[in-house]
Amino acid sequence: MKFVFILVIAGLVACNNNAGTESETDPVPDTSAIDAPGTPVITTESTPVNTQVDSVIRFKFDRDSSTLTAKGTLRSPKDRIIGYLSADREVDMTAILEPSDKKMNIRFSQIIMPDGKTDGPFGQKLQYKINQEGTYQIIITPNNMADGVTNGDFTIRLAVTPNPHK
Repeated sequence: MKFVFILVIAGLVACNNNAGTESETDPVPDTSAIDAPGTPVITTESTPVNTQVDSVIRFKFDRDSSTLTAKGTLRSPKDRIIGYLSADREVDMTAILEPSDKKMNIRFSQIIMPDGKTDGPFGQKLQYKINQEGTYQIIITPNNMADGVTNGDFTIRLAVTPNPHK
């Protein structure tokens, strides 16, 4: 009986030593790519553009184009869609929200500039001078201060023109 007890204890000690060794050699997962609230979304070439993924739309113009069309969906009165627009020079931007249901109550609620300053709220049409390099966040939400449908599909038509004041 003593022999069996000693084998059981020896086995437990051996298992504990192996478990500690394995955990020390296991690779630590890289969490640097995890998006934290308020930080720009890390994108790759395979990330869809001009189409909503979760609550994000990454705006990207085709080569030699100054206009784009993007699609999105609001699912509830508390939904918030963030459109990311990268700017490398000063331009004038015009954006129009076109809801699929004319009774849909949707608006550009805010713009967050690359330096963190904000502006808004706006309506379904937005004209804005882009005058900083970096990533702009264009926030789209239902307008809870007015009546109407607060969920449904929408299209964004966005155009940029060279800033004539530069």
